[in-house]
Amino acid sequence: MTLIDTPGFDDDKRSDVQILEDIAKWLARRAHKGKQLVDGILFLHPITLNRVGGSERNRTRLLEKILGPNAFSRVFIATTMWDDLIEKGDDAAVPTEVRLQGRTVEGGVWHHLCSRGATILKHGNNRESAIKIIKRIVEAAEGSAMVEPLLQTELKDRNGRVIETAAGKELETQLMDDVRLLRAQLSEHERDRPPQSYKKHESKVLRKEWKDWYRNKDEMESRLVAREQQLKKVGGLVVSTPGRISPHSTCPGNVPS
Repeated sequence: MTLIDTPGFDDDKRSDVQILEDIAKWLARRAHKGKQLVDGILFLHPITLNRVGGSERNRTRLLEKILGPNAFSRVFIATTMWDDLIEKGDDAAVPTEVRLQGRTVEGGVWHHLCSRGATILKHGNNRESAIKIIKRIVEAAEGSAMVEPLLQTELKDRNGRVIETAAGKELETQLMDDVRLLRAQLSEHERDRPPQSYKKHESKVLRKEWKDWYRNKDEMESRLVAREQQLKKVGGLVVSTPGRISPHSTCPGNVPS
């Protein structure tokens, strides 16, 4: 068995588009070598994270689209950072299932994964615990046939065009939602623009109000430009797949108006 450490979505240094591209290229290379199948997917989750935010839901949906329902039974969610609960005085004896119940019930962020066979395990932050988790993956692999991730299948069927895969479409939808939200926020922010006279006003308070407003505006515009560039990139992203000599010409992705 070979262990591959893949990047996680919502990374501070790389965009989700870059991460999806990395994963797509790796899967395509696997297909070139005739190694299309996987034994298991290990997904790490800090047990200290109680609330489910929008970014986590987006990451989980992307994971689901990359794997496809047939591969959900090969997902192993390993909960980490149990030592932090003890340090904070929380009751670490509470069963994992109880702590994560809100994530696995219908409507929960992991409901689709767990309803199709995903397994939740506790990682004790030591070598023994890590080996035990790997053994669980090996045992599951030996008990049934390996599966091919949906993204890998779709890349072969769609000549390497990422935007035509379920994962590509999901990421495009998320980026378009971000673009719409940022444009709405900028429009609202513009309505709160301080008078131009505040820019060089003798009052430090009023000058600061102008600077703060302008800085926030600049940050939102930068995020908007970044999202629009990512949206364009995912729309034209093509990876090399078996049997394809060169990429077809592609059109940029749609930017919501």
